[in-house]
Amino acid sequence: MKKIIVISFCLLFFLNLWSSEVKRVSVTKVKLERSFPQQHVYFKSIPVVDTDKAGFIYAVDNREHTLFKFDSEGKLLAKIGGWGQGPGELQWPAKISVDKSTGQIFVKDNIGIVMYDPQGSFLRRIRTFTGILNFEASLGKIMVLEPIPGKQDLIGVYDYQGTRINSIGQKYELDYSLSKEIGPGFLDRMVNDGAVLFDGNYIYYVSYVFAEIRIYDSSGLLISEKKLSGPGNLEKYREEYRKIFFEKGVKKNSDGTITNWRIFNDACLNGDYLYLLMLGYITGSTYEVLVIDKKSLEIEERMILPDDIYPEMVRVIPTDGKNSILFAISFQGKINGDIMIGIFKKEGLK
Repeated sequence: MKKIIVISFCLLFFLNLWSSEVKRVSVTKVKLERSFPQQHVYFKSIPVVDTDKAGFIYAVDNREHTLFKFDSEGKLLAKIGGWGQGPGELQWPAKISVDKSTGQIFVKDNIGIVMYDPQGSFLRRIRTFTGILNFEASLGKIMVLEPIPGKQDLIGVYDYQGTRINSIGQKYELDYSLSKEIGPGFLDRMVNDGAVLFDGNYIYYVSYVFAEIRIYDSSGLLISEKKLSGPGNLEKYREEYRKIFFEKGVKKNSDGTITNWRIFNDACLNGDYLYLLMLGYITGSTYEVLVIDKKSLEIEERMILPDDIYPEMVRVIPTDGKNSILFAISFQGKINGDIMIGIFKKEGLK
């Protein structure tokens, strides 16, 4: 009898502890302060965006083949690039990263990565990359998420000349025979889809498909990893996607398309926190930004975005602290279909 009482007490203790941990996750709403572009500038596609340490916003329009620079008020400061393969020109640009320490700008298009100085002048084109899913340029290194069939590497590390320095991490292992309708290269890109982030000491890999985070040191040693839990049906979708990729196999839809299974749509790193843009259907409601402590990998806050937008990317605009933080988010309006960049902040903040 005493043993049963002790076990019951322990269960209640851990349940209460778990409950208190759940309660620590605050839920706040985020509101739109202003949106742009104005000045007769129109995006043809939802842009990929990044910010620099001064708060300037850089946006790449895939269909305009152009890099735009705005201040935090939305004023257009520069248009860079344009269609072509010449110095500084772009072809279907799809990713962007701004080195916060130097202000140098890196844009990935269908040829490689184009590098500009902080004023937008062309520096060089790096053509050595293949199969880039995502990348981050910081402190003289380019971290490239590049799963390649036949290789186990997940992240390639390059210098700013395009010389490969190191390989980090291991991609998800697939039985390609389960997904006979899909090529191995495309499967690798689907299952390893995510973000690679770098703070100068550690490299963070965020899986968009399985809501997992891994931390590596600069030598490639795995320091920590975590499967995120809560909010909504996150665990349910993770297990469903694992079954699709590792047990059932990926199949084409009846119209020949392939479903892009994801839990997250974007991720960025600022200070002590990771910011993950979670898709709305995970909670059956609106999109959210999860604020993750980069050391513990615990969810500290859920920020609810307005329900009248389809957000694509989120980036932090540097401010004095987490409580006064501003976000630059590229989105499409649900009602009018306008493609914009918005400046958002928490409700109730001055």
